[in-house]
Amino acid sequence: MSPKDQRQYEWKARVSEFNASGLKMTHWCSNNHVNLEQLKYWIRKFKKVNTTATPTPKSFIPITTI
Repeated sequence: MSPKDQRQYEWKARVSEFNASGLKMTHWCSNNHVNLEQLKYWIRKFKKVNTTATPTPKSFIPITTI
C-alpha cells in the first residue's frame, strides 16, 4: 500500500469514528489529538469523492408517446 493510500485509509477510519461519536468536531479533535482543520479537510475530500460517483436514479417518470 502506498503512503498516500495508507493516509487515506487512516483518515477514512478517523472520519468514520468522528461521525459515530456524536461529538462536536472541536471536542472529538481535542479528545483524539487531531487537528481540527485536517478533520474538516478530509470530511470535505470524502464528500467530494462520494458526490462525484455516478448518481442512481431515485424514481422513474412514465412517459406516454403519441
